[in-house]
Order: sequence, then C-alpha cells, then structure tokens
Amino acid sequence: AIAAGTLTLDNSKLTRSHQGSNPLKAPAVVESQKLRLVVTDGQASDEILLYFNANASNAYDRYDSPKMINGANSSIPDIFTMADNEQLVINGMSTIPTEIPLYFKANASTASQFSVSATEFSNFEVGTQVYIKNKNTSIEQLISDGTAYSFNASANPSFSIIIKAPGVISGFDNNSSINFHVFANAIGQITIASPIATGNDVVSVYNAVGQRVLSQNLTSTRTVLNKTFTSGVYVVEVNGVSHKVIVK
Repeated sequence: AIAAGTLTLDNSKLTRSHQGSNPLKAPAVVESQKLRLVVTDGQASDEILLYFNANASNAYDRYDSPKMINGANSSIPDIFTMADNEQLVINGMSTIPTEIPLYFKANASTASQFSVSATEFSNFEVGTQVYIKNKNTSIEQLISDGTAYSFNASANPSFSIIIKAPGVISGFDNNSSINFHVFANAIGQITIASPIATGNDVVSVYNAVGQRVLSQNLTSTRTVLNKTFTSGVYVVEVNGVSHKVIVK
C-alpha cells in the first residue's frame, strides 16, 4: 500500500493529492515554519502538515484543508489534527500552541504496531525541538531528531505534539544581580518594577513553549511592557534572572 495522500507546497499554491490532485484555497506558505508528520504500520501510511503563518488563525479558516478520511474499512490508517470541529490534513496556525492534539485511527489495518515520524521540519529557529506526548502516560519523546515514535494501537493511544523553542527556561536564578518584581493586570499588561533599572537592562518575555514573544529595554523603575498578553503562563527574564507570571 502507499500513503493515503501526498501534501505539496510550492511558490504559488498549497495542494494535496489524494486519489488525484486537488488545489486548495490556501495561500503560499513557502517561508512558513513547517512540520510534516507521517504515521505508518510498515505497509501503509498517512501524513499531515502543520505550518505557522502570521496571517492564519488557530481556528478553522482558509489556511486549513479538511481531512479526507480513509475510513474504518480502509487498510490505510488516518492521522489528523482538528480546528473547531473540522478534521484537518493541513493545519495552518498563527502561533504555536502549548500542545497540538493529534488524532489517530488504525481503521482496518491488521497491524498492531505503528510509528509516527517527522519527515519535514523546516524554517524553525535553530535549536527548536518537537516532541510527541502520550497523553495516557504523559511521557514525551523527541521526534525532531529523526527518531520515530512507536506505539501499539490496541492501547487506545491519545497523543499531542509539543514544539519547544530554544529559549525555553526551566529554572529560576534567585542570586539576582538585578532585583525586580513582575505582575500582570486585568487587561493582560505586564509591569516590571525595579528600583535599580538603568535603562540599559533588557527584558524578554517567553510563552509556555519557550518562544520569545517580546524584548524591550526597561525604561524606568516601573515599566509597562509594550504588549497586551493573552491568558497563560509567561517567563519574564532580565539580565539572566527569571520570574514566572500568570496572565488571567
């Protein structure tokens, strides 16, 4: 058996061939960050494409392509993501979520063992890593290094994809050379209060997956950052010293 579909990007259009070639109404995403995943039982395979484009949204829109399900009677498995209530084979998003749920169906395949691998991982910041998380066990395995994630379909697996940028901060330095406090207000603004800010100190803010979402100088002893943040957990770093803040 062969793959259920082949996803193709070029300079003018985004297309998927699935029992033929079908143009989609999505714009060109050549420079977008792209992650292509393939699931296989060793005989048949299926694939999906995730990409990130500032003009897309994380909801279902024209940057997405609905999944043509192989179906329960097919020997080809299905892999897909979702936006709103739509099953997707191509999922265009504006930002990288903390976790991207990944859905799998073995269908009529007689195999018990399957594997998921990342066959394309392009245009991400150097050092970015992709993990597949088994949501039943909470165990994460790196796949962006070319390692395939193997699983048994009879275990009713549930997965998500986690993309971690190289700026992710795992610890906090309490031996601070600069003393500062961080707090968020009700409208999503973050304020840095530091009695010894020089104006040359740089503050960086990272989201839950380690992406740097803002960088600016501390302009005074009390600086309101030039961004309104959505709800979530952020890490604020000044001169190597980090504090966590929750925006509600």
